[in-house]
Amino acid sequence: MNKTILSLFILFFSFSLAQENEAILGKWNGSLNVQGMKLPLILKINSNEGELDASLDSPSQNAYGIPITYISFVEDSLHFKVEAANISYKGLLKEKEIEGTFKQGMFSTELKLTRNKEKTEVEKKVQEPSKPYPYDDEEVVFENKVENFKLAGTLTTPRGEGPFPAIIMISGSGAQDRNSEILGHKPFLVVADYLTRKGMAVLRYDDRGTAASEGDFEEATSEDFKQDAIAAIEYLKTRPEIDTTKIGVFGHSEGGMIAPMISSYPDVNFLVLIAPPVAPIDQLLLLQQELIGELSGMSPSELTLNRNINKSLYELIKNTEYEELPKMFTAFWKETLEAYPQLAKSQGLSEEVFISYQEEAYLNPWMLYFLRFDPKQNLHDTKIPVLGLFGEKDMQVSAKQNEPLLKEYIAKNNASNRIKTLKDLNHLMQLAETGSPSEYAENKDTFSEKALKEILTWLQDIKVLRK
Repeated sequence: MNKTILSLFILFFSFSLAQENEAILGKWNGSLNVQGMKLPLILKINSNEGELDASLDSPSQNAYGIPITYISFVEDSLHFKVEAANISYKGLLKEKEIEGTFKQGMFSTELKLTRNKEKTEVEKKVQEPSKPYPYDDEEVVFENKVENFKLAGTLTTPRGEGPFPAIIMISGSGAQDRNSEILGHKPFLVVADYLTRKGMAVLRYDDRGTAASEGDFEEATSEDFKQDAIAAIEYLKTRPEIDTTKIGVFGHSEGGMIAPMISSYPDVNFLVLIAPPVAPIDQLLLLQQELIGELSGMSPSELTLNRNINKSLYELIKNTEYEELPKMFTAFWKETLEAYPQLAKSQGLSEEVFISYQEEAYLNPWMLYFLRFDPKQNLHDTKIPVLGLFGEKDMQVSAKQNEPLLKEYIAKNNASNRIKTLKDLNHLMQLAETGSPSEYAENKDTFSEKALKEILTWLQDIKVLRK
């Protein structure tokens, strides 16, 4: 009798859960507000033998099927986690909407999910080319022989009789695919299309560990990305349609910092640097934070506090031996949180969790290398022709800070050097109102025609391309 009652209870309880889960199954749409940028999110919830199974899509970041590692739905309350990305969400189902809070690390924002049709597909941008192209477009694979893994990319070549001048493209910081896709824009695709139509072969590739490329991105530094670029150059030299006397490097942002690192490598003949970091990286980051902070509405006292803390932190990282750094880093943040407990409390974090997030952000190979890097010496050593373009409204790599230094460092190196700041352009070389990253997604420009023409004119002037 007791067994029968227990069995009935289990059956009834399972049936109730199934009914409750029905209310949450399906596709839910929402948008994250990140510094004014709207990032569409799609939450897909299914039932797998009575258990909830879910995934996330972030179309603007070209990320689909992100597995949700924990999900529960009890008494109209939804809770899920993506542990690998440190993402969590808690929300309450109210009629046809879920209202809740999305968190990733220290970032927290309200997120409403709805079944109503929202614009979650990323619109094709106006400059994005469409097939068929008037040139050859080939999927290629080449090898980083130093670390023994393969990189995947696209080589576009003009039709007709070669050999053709060529350029490789190095992306900015963060894991980027071959198009350097960001918020629906594909700047490397747009630039490659433009230059190939003008007679230049272009090789763009997925960063290591990204999309179709092998390798470990998480443990890599700018020095490692330099080796990937060298592998791309070596690959171009095996192609009979490439003029090996006219191979160049195009670098954006961190890529513009990496390009001068290989300026003396055999058969590298010219550099195109777009928004390249030139100031010592710690100084560049402090100004970047100040400019973006002002635009986002931070008060003068908040900006000053932020600058003072980060300045001290960067000095600690630059001047401490690696083996001593974890201990010193923890001591720094404990002392800082004792003086300014609001830093953790405003995020709803304990001291321990706050410090762990800081460790994750700063005590990784890429950031440790990046913060200790000064681009000056590589630029002093660059003797081949250089085109350097900055955006007047760039908040990430300030033209006012970096353009004068680039002119100073390479002024006497080559008569063909050309350094310019382009009016009203932002960090992505888009026409911008303020330059804030919040404008990136909504801008119609992917890569300004003004900037494209500057690149073309210079390549013609140095006789890489015909006029």
